[in-house]
Amino acid sequence: PRDIVTAQRMYRGMFRTNVKLDDFPADISNLPIHVRMWDSNPDDRRRYFRLLWFTDGMPWCVPVKNEIRAVDSVFLQPHYSIAKDKVAGTSYIRMAVPCIRKTNYYLRMVAVPICMISSLSIVTVAVPAEDLSGCLSNNLTLLLTAVAYFFIANDGLPKPDT
Repeated sequence: PRDIVTAQRMYRGMFRTNVKLDDFPADISNLPIHVRMWDSNPDDRRRYFRLLWFTDGMPWCVPVKNEIRAVDSVFLQPHYSIAKDKVAGTSYIRMAVPCIRKTNYYLRMVAVPICMISSLSIVTVAVPAEDLSGCLSNNLTLLLTAVAYFFIANDGLPKPDT
């Protein structure tokens, strides 16, 4: 036989969803994706959807070959279902991709620095009790540093759409 050339289609799109951050940093959200094709058998087409990527720049884990691979070795499968359009009477693929946020992001960017700044408060004990101004100065410096870092870290955290 002659050489065979196979063609692949790549579907690109931007999918947005509102993320509830109630359980942050260990939150899991679903990103619903509805793929409508003019095909008589969408169940057969479902096997072609292998790679799903998140390119939003936020610290989400990326899906790799029908599973979402998180840094801490958590695997979640995309949920596929076949839905029927009530108006047109055709079937289409409905995918719900579970998104899991990296818990290390919160620990590395917020919790550990705040704990380190708070642990430096022991320095104020080393100041002699007679030097009240030095003790007050150290306490005030640490407090303002913690507050400033909190606002900087809070600005970098994702915010729910309002």
